[in-house]
Parts: sequence; C-alpha cells; structure tokens
Amino acid sequence: MFESQDEHLDHRELYYAMKMTKSQGRKLRALAIWGVITTVVSAVFIWFIHTHMYLESLTTLIIDLTLLVLVVSGVLMTVFGWSRKLQLNKQRQTVTGELEKFISENQNGANKETYFIDDCQILWPMEAGDIRDQDVGHETSISGARIDVTSAVDLSFLPTGETGRMLKPGSSLLIVLDYKKDIHISKLLENYGKDYFQRRFKINLKKYSALGALITLIFVFFGYLIWHGYDVESGFIFAFGSSAFLTVLMLTNQKNLDQWLDKHVDYGSSSHTERLSGKMPTTSGS
Repeated sequence: MFESQDEHLDHRELYYAMKMTKSQGRKLRALAIWGVITTVVSAVFIWFIHTHMYLESLTTLIIDLTLLVLVVSGVLMTVFGWSRKLQLNKQRQTVTGELEKFISENQNGANKETYFIDDCQILWPMEAGDIRDQDVGHETSISGARIDVTSAVDLSFLPTGETGRMLKPGSSLLIVLDYKKDIHISKLLENYGKDYFQRRFKINLKKYSALGALITLIFVFFGYLIWHGYDVESGFIFAFGSSAFLTVLMLTNQKNLDQWLDKHVDYGSSSHTERLSGKMPTTSGS
C-alpha cells in the first residue's frame, strides 16, 4: 500500500506536516479530557441519585443504565485519547489503492467526512471541497507525509462501523501534500506564505462570526418588533429573507472577502481551491 520515496520533505512541507501532526495530537488530548469529564460527571450523578434522591425503582434503573453507558463511553474516550502516540515520518510516502469515503451523521451540526485508502486515513488540506471526492470509489495514488500511530490498547473490537479501522494500534494517517494537479502544498506555501492555513482559519472565523452576529441581530430585531405588536408573518419573512440574502452575498463574494480580510498577500483573482494547486496570484488585468 505504502511506497517510500527516496526523498525527504522540503522545509515548507515539513512545517505544514508538523502543524498537522500537532493538530491531530491536540484532538486526541481534547478527546481524552472530554472522556475524563464525561466519566467524572456521570459518576457524580450516579452517586447523587442514590444518596440524595428517592425515585421509583424503574426510573432509577433507567437513569443508572444511561449514566453507566456514559461512564463506559468516557473511559473509552480517555483510553483512546491518551494511549495513541503519533510519529511523523519525514520521508515522502505514496499510498495507492481505492479511495473510500465515510460520512458520520451529526444531528447537531455538519456531518463528518472521513477518507481512507485501506487502513490509512487521508488528511486533506482545509476546504479541499470537491477535490477530495473526484476519485472516491476508484484506485488512486496520493503523495504526502505519513503519521505512524502506535497504541498499547486495541479498540478495533468496538462497533464503530467502517471507520473503526482507525482504532487499530498499527493504523496510519497520510497528510496530503501532492494530489494530481489539484494540490501542491509546497508551491501554495511558497506563493502565499507558510502561515497561509493559519490565516485562512482566522479569515473563516471572522467571516462566519460576522455572519452569525448579523443574523442574530436580525432575529433580535424581529423579536423586538413582535414584542411591540407588529405583524408576525411579515417580520418572519423579513428575518429569514434578510438572513438568506446575507448568506448568499457572503458565499458569492468569497474572493473579495478573502482579500479584504487578509492584507498579507495579494490573492488576485484566484480562489482558495486554485491556490491549493499552487497557482500564482493573478490580477484582473493580467
């Protein structure tokens, strides 16, 4: 599956790969901490129910079983987060095989999309969009930096579906550095700066925070109008119409917003997807 190339990562690729590895490590630590919190809080609730509350036996049993499930889940999250160690391989690797995509539905937010080639999880750059999906279900080759995962505990027996392969002690991750003509991380960082993705994250945070704040103000104003006796239906249409207009306005002016919020580099007319390929910034007059 893996083919090791006689080539080390250049300094830009290494910088990006190390940042990605640290990010994955922080996610594991956060999961472990959340597991500890879940376990402790659930255990405290069990103790409180049995020492300070007097409920019917059936109600107590249902609550106990629910909290015990949370305790077990918390322990497993803690074990998973603390037992896994990540080691970045600084030699370029190429993984070849069928690209698979799995979607974990989230009722409270965006669905999580996970990509694999065999037992290797593929870590795409931020906002890779449709680039990720063009070869799903087909054999492809991806070049990047491998993260070797070691763990003293094998949790692959857990019923987590197809994504359970990442629970195996000998699993691995591949940070995508080159993919066809669509992704070239070294050229991207050379053209737009090594901190491009950090700036990109801050840009998105500013954009969506501002959009959220404006929509919140619109609905607060809507509530104010209703409180003072204005027509509910008209106010409802105004609130949703204004929110939809602002959302469409932001989505259709991404290039201009990117440049306005980030004065660090002249993006020209290029979009984020085009920059991922290493495309040089171009001005409208060139």
